[in-house]
Amino acid sequence: MVKRTVKKKIDFGKPSPSAEKALRLLELPIQLAEGEKVETYEWIERTLIEEEFRRAGIIAEQYGLDFMNSEHAPMIALMIARDFVPGFNLSRRRGAPRKTIELLKIAKEVIAVMKQPGRTLTVSSACEIVASRQRKSGKESKSREEIEQMFYRFLKARDYTMEVIADAKDAMVADKARWHELSRQNAPQETLLGQACKREAQTTDKGDN
Repeated sequence: MVKRTVKKKIDFGKPSPSAEKALRLLELPIQLAEGEKVETYEWIERTLIEEEFRRAGIIAEQYGLDFMNSEHAPMIALMIARDFVPGFNLSRRRGAPRKTIELLKIAKEVIAVMKQPGRTLTVSSACEIVASRQRKSGKESKSREEIEQMFYRFLKARDYTMEVIADAKDAMVADKARWHELSRQNAPQETLLGQACKREAQTTDKGDN
C-alpha cells in the first residue's frame, strides 16, 4: 500500500562526488569557452538529474515504494520531489555572489596598473594608485589595505576556480564512460535517466520560448 504522506524534512545525505563538483562549477563567476560549454553543461545537467534520482529513491521509500520497481512510480516520485520538497531541486543553482564580482573588478584595476609600460610596481604600490583614483573620483573609495586584501582574495579565488574546473572535468570523463557502459547494457536506470534528461530539455525549451 502506498503511503499518502511524506515527511516534510528528509535527510538526503551528501550529494555524490560528481554532483558536488558540478554544483561547485556552476557557482564559479566565469564563462566557459564556447568549445567546452555544450558538453560541460550536458554533463552538469545529467549529473544533477542522476543525483536527483538517488534522492527520489529516498522519497519513494517514504511512500512505501521501490523506486526501481515499476515504470511510472520513479518518475512520479521524481516530479513530486522536484516540485514540492525544499532543497531537492539542484539544477537551477547558478550565479556568482556579488562579492566575487567586486573582487574581480578590483583585481582587474590593480593588474592594469601593474602592466603599465615603463613601470615596475609592487602589488602594494599598484593598490595605492587604485585607492588614490577612487578618492579622486568622488565615489565611495577603499583604502590601500582594503584593496590589497581584496586582490589577494581574488588570487586565492582564481586558484580555487582552476581546481574546481579540473575536478569537474575529471568527473565528467569518468561519468560519461560509466553512462556509456550503462547505455550499452541497456540498464533500467539508464532508460529512466534518458527519459528524465529528455523531459528536462523539453521543459527548458518551453521556458526559453
